[in-house]
Amino acid sequence: MILFTPFEQYLAFTSGLIIKPIYMVLVLGILALARKPVFSGRTTLCIGLAAFWLGEAACALNFLSAGGASDWLDGMHDLGMVAMGIFVPWGLLTLFDTQVIGFIDSQKRCVLQRFCGRCYKQHDVPCGLKRLMIFAALFFAVVALLPLTATIAPYDHLGTVFGSEVRYTYSPFLIWLNFRLFPIIAAGCFVATAGLLWGAATAPARAKGPFFVGLGFWLFSWFRFCLVTAFARTPVWLDFWEELTELLITLGVGLVLWFFRAQLRPTSPAAR
Repeated sequence: MILFTPFEQYLAFTSGLIIKPIYMVLVLGILALARKPVFSGRTTLCIGLAAFWLGEAACALNFLSAGGASDWLDGMHDLGMVAMGIFVPWGLLTLFDTQVIGFIDSQKRCVLQRFCGRCYKQHDVPCGLKRLMIFAALFFAVVALLPLTATIAPYDHLGTVFGSEVRYTYSPFLIWLNFRLFPIIAAGCFVATAGLLWGAATAPARAKGPFFVGLGFWLFSWFRFCLVTAFARTPVWLDFWEELTELLITLGVGLVLWFFRAQLRPTSPAAR
């Protein structure tokens, strides 16, 4: 039993009953905002946000009905965050590549062509950005394996928040998933990305799938690894930083769609 300080008890209350409801409502608002304009990457982005919302709903249900001890519900929460890490960046990159960058589409002029001179899409020349991306994918494949060094041990703390017992727990099975299976999946996807990037102008389009799958598993595994390692004995702070980070990510996605809402309208000159 951990004796939480009064400040930590307020922190736990804020994390679970203020921050989490705010960003769950915000996600629903973003989904409503993204419903009307049909822009590139919209479906992918909405899938990521919906999966994230369902995962957070499973997390809340786990806390309310099982005292945080349900592996099944906690696993759904983890997979929701993984899905967000896959589909939300995928949707946003699709949006910006279609509107601005033009790198993935083999038929579009890349925004970097003015810098590069001749483009590999039209001429038999190497693409500097593509070669850099191959190196980046292999780099990510290596660093994604860092959580493999973590010890597989239960994370289980019990404390009292304003007279009610609160349990912060991750079972050895979930720790194994986060620190063993997920890093290996991420590394494999990044290696596949590097291999698929070799080839013709259609290579980036082929490689984006495994890249974003690897990105989702990598980001979540690293995120959980950093939190569990940093706050091994202070679970209230682990929960607070997880909830705050999710709020900021949700807010960031919402601000992107709001700031560029005029450009996302199909009838606007900027969208055309």
